[in-house]
Amino acid sequence: MASSSQGPVSTTASTCTAETARGRHTFVVAGYSLHRGLGAGKFIRSATFYVGGQGWSVRCYPDGHTGKESNQDFVCAYLELMAGTGAAEVRAVYDLRLVDQLTGESKVLFHPAAPRAFSGESPA
Repeated sequence: MASSSQGPVSTTASTCTAETARGRHTFVVAGYSLHRGLGAGKFIRSATFYVGGQGWSVRCYPDGHTGKESNQDFVCAYLELMAGTGAAEVRAVYDLRLVDQLTGESKVLFHPAAPRAFSGESPA
């Protein structure tokens, strides 16, 4: 029998951890009914807020975004990565909620199943 001269086995491991940050922003649209009638495609924007070193805002379209929606029944809202924040692309997991000011109850309007990529361009 030949003897084995291979020596000990080198074992290595590595880990890749995504950089994460958590935040919450509340955008109150005071006098919401007064914003109705702006017209489809016209929006109001929250103040810029910062999470993870990036500037974000919420765009709210009281009469819908594209004009295909019925002005009476639809409001659109988008999370927007503000231009000039320094990153070519940022991935985020988020949800948008509508809160009833009388009851305080919230309803999730949008929650993606996977992280969404943002590039600092206006939402489509």
